[in-house]
Amino acid sequence: MPDPRASLGFAPPANEWLDSIQNLAATEVVLPDDHTADQQLRDLGVLEADRADILAARPAQPELRWLLDRCHTQLVADIDQSPGMLPWPELPTSYGPVGRFFYVWVFLTALPAIRDWHAQHGITDAESREILQDVGRQIAVHRRLFDGVSGLHTQAWLTLHFRAQIFSFGRLQFERQHSRVTVPDVLALGDPVLSVHIPETGPLLPAACDASFAAAAKFYREHFPAEKYELAVCRSWLMDTQLADYLPAESNIMAFQNRFTSSGEQSPGDAAVLEFVFRYAGTNLDSLPQDTGLQRAVVAHLRSGKRWLAATSYCRL
Repeated sequence: MPDPRASLGFAPPANEWLDSIQNLAATEVVLPDDHTADQQLRDLGVLEADRADILAARPAQPELRWLLDRCHTQLVADIDQSPGMLPWPELPTSYGPVGRFFYVWVFLTALPAIRDWHAQHGITDAESREILQDVGRQIAVHRRLFDGVSGLHTQAWLTLHFRAQIFSFGRLQFERQHSRVTVPDVLALGDPVLSVHIPETGPLLPAACDASFAAAAKFYREHFPAEKYELAVCRSWLMDTQLADYLPAESNIMAFQNRFTSSGEQSPGDAAVLEFVFRYAGTNLDSLPQDTGLQRAVVAHLRSGKRWLAATSYCRL
């Protein structure tokens, strides 16, 4: 096959990743037939309209099959051994729906491997389904974020799910991670931590969060005892202390923030706030709804010329 950079049309930033997978000892992957794929997509929580779009976007081009074999091999190799997301770039827009759903087909080929791994490690069928149904949630988010266009843009994030790096416990998700911040006498770089993620599944009720923390602590003690998780970290705009200027102290968000202690690390967070509060990736604040206190706070803050921050905080499990 010609150089995949030329055949696939990726931008130059993808070259390092392409080099890393070019010589993988990849075997030819057989894609599931439409009936099997539809059932798998149902299990992954994908809605009917999205399932139809995915089935109509089966990758058949030789260069895409070359890429799919290598992405599959990269995804299923050493499940559980390599923390962090795989650096999978979006495919060029010239592929249309086939490109937007390419990684969904990769995940379908890897689904038996991660389900087998879960079963072999005592993770229940319900626990397995709960985390893997993030695929459907992320595809639904794509439609909202991109004006009704179906696809998947969070493929790198979902590689965590298929490599046993993240699990769901009711309201919250907890990712196995090595600390990226230092806190004197508390955290050193590389210490094992559980990174807390907040899926879009309803209000952030304190009792539900309590239950999630308790379930996660028990789960990781039982299934990953050698990693000795003692601390959870949360890197999010929800840790921005400026929220206290707008939200009541008794609000769910402030109660969640107050579980944690700031590490002092922070970075720009405007884009993350707009995406997660409004599922919006633009800059026109006048187009945004103002139905909740949080929505009004986000817009008022930006209109005043201030900026939101993504901050890292920690707490004991």
